[in-house]
Amino acid sequence: MGDLLATVRLLRAAADRVVLSRLALALLLVTAGGLLGGLAPLALQALVDGVSNPEQALPPAGHDTRSALLLAGSYVAALAGARLFAALRAFPASVAEQRLSANLVSRGFDRLLGQPLTSQLGQRPGAPVHALDQASAGCQILVAHLLGSVVPVVVELCTVVGVLIHVGQPAIVAAFSGTALAYLALQVAAAPRTVARAQAVAQSAQAVRASLTEGLSQPETVKGLGAEQAVRQRLATTLDSLQRCWRALGAQHALLGIANAGCVAVCLVVLLALAIDGLQARTLTSGGFVLINVYLLQMLRPLEALGIATRDIAQALGFMRPLLQMMAAGGCHGQKPEPSPARAELHSTTDPSAATIAPPHASAQRAAPAVRLRGVRFGYDPSRPLLQNIDLDVPPGSMLGLVGPSGSGKSSLIRLLLRLVEPQAGTVLLDDVPLAALSLERLRATTGVVFQDNLMIDDTLAANVAFGFRGATRQDIEVAARHAQLHDRVAAMPDGYDTRIGDRGLLLSGGERQRVAIARALLRSPRLLLLDESTSMLDTGTEAALLRGLRNAVPDCTTILVAHRLSSVRLAQRIAVLKGGVIVESGDHASLMAQGGAYASLWQAQALRSPLQAEDPGRRQ
Repeated sequence: MGDLLATVRLLRAAADRVVLSRLALALLLVTAGGLLGGLAPLALQALVDGVSNPEQALPPAGHDTRSALLLAGSYVAALAGARLFAALRAFPASVAEQRLSANLVSRGFDRLLGQPLTSQLGQRPGAPVHALDQASAGCQILVAHLLGSVVPVVVELCTVVGVLIHVGQPAIVAAFSGTALAYLALQVAAAPRTVARAQAVAQSAQAVRASLTEGLSQPETVKGLGAEQAVRQRLATTLDSLQRCWRALGAQHALLGIANAGCVAVCLVVLLALAIDGLQARTLTSGGFVLINVYLLQMLRPLEALGIATRDIAQALGFMRPLLQMMAAGGCHGQKPEPSPARAELHSTTDPSAATIAPPHASAQRAAPAVRLRGVRFGYDPSRPLLQNIDLDVPPGSMLGLVGPSGSGKSSLIRLLLRLVEPQAGTVLLDDVPLAALSLERLRATTGVVFQDNLMIDDTLAANVAFGFRGATRQDIEVAARHAQLHDRVAAMPDGYDTRIGDRGLLLSGGERQRVAIARALLRSPRLLLLDESTSMLDTGTEAALLRGLRNAVPDCTTILVAHRLSSVRLAQRIAVLKGGVIVESGDHASLMAQGGAYASLWQAQALRSPLQAEDPGRRQ
């Protein structure tokens, strides 16, 4: 019941005016068709009674033939009208179905995108996409059966019961009603098992999707390691599991079908016995007997359709459950979902975020911000913090280098500054304003960021540089590319900035992908620039030129640079060394080398491994 209510709320939120109006029209046509289908046998009853007893049913003897033709025509017209309404129903129903499905996917995408990062990191590859696909399919099943099976059958059943009451056959009415209730009880009893098995199918399908994604998304790694057999085996295992889940669901459907067939057989026997008894007792006319038999034949198919609809609706609820669980899980990690920028409220000029963070290119508020962390503690698992009691000051317009071994919390600090995650304790401030008080949209619009792994869309170079930044001109893109040491490479390509870079940018080298990401960050003219291993794939000469050019590219900008290669941070005004989640030392390059501590040890270790990595990038001309 909880899944059903959650699904109803989700679908109601996705139903806009167009959906509701088309559903209303479709329901009107369905109701009209059901009424005609239920009333049509009355004309057949009158026709049979008139033919078998013309002196009672059709008093004016001279009009027997005309009346018979009229009744026959009414019967045929009613049946034809019912089918016509059913055919007309298909158009508004399909519009409502597709629009509701599209709205559901859009809202689900928005909700999943706005979830805290901590709720997304543990998901299987491709699981959110597959959950949206399954939910869309489930939505279409629900609407199709609601309009094509459930409502027509209910209307016809109510009409049949009304007609039978009118002709004075309470025993047959009771038998019809009992059969319908027994049939419905079977479907309701089987629904929880159907939902559970359908959910198992959906989860196994997610595992298959994850295996496919893992095997095909990085073909060079798979082939280079000779791991084709390993990914085939993983796929085979998940496919076997999916087949077992489908077999269990099919067995459940078969058992329910056997129960439904038994219910219908009992119904047939009881109703035929009652009809024959009424005919022999002369409480039922020949036309009434025909009427009941027509209703028997007419209602068997809809009842079976109702059973199939109930089964499929339960299956659809199982398909929608993974999405419902993902959406619910977003609020279970101690962090509220992010508001959608499209729906975010505009902040007044008295809001701290409006006073502190300006949109790009706003000359009145281009001052670089000061960044301060006070007593910050954070961990994806709160019981195992990655950062502990971090106190850090980054003056406006300066560059801070963050170094330290893997797993020391450097990337987590970048995520905290973007509010992708929230600290469990302490405060992060921008110009003495807590980040939690700032508008996410405004904060991220004026922050440039380059991650270790950056999204590349299957589009042109220009589209990738401008990704996420509306209104960028070709000139803006070229200027940003020049600062990122990318323009000369692009100019040498036959299609220049219109060159398509392929799926995940695989037609570019690793260094070119990093420079695209850097150009994307610089295009925003950021006040705060966050670089997480942004030059790890560049040669030292290109890296040195790029780092020297950053100051000219964004002169009024505070920069935080995370790096493993210490030559990347040597020119930073301050360098902080993270180890075990704490800052063990900080200062500029010269003072840290003079201390002979953790930084100096790292520098000497890198110098021994590769002298080129440790040399001063500022001296390479």
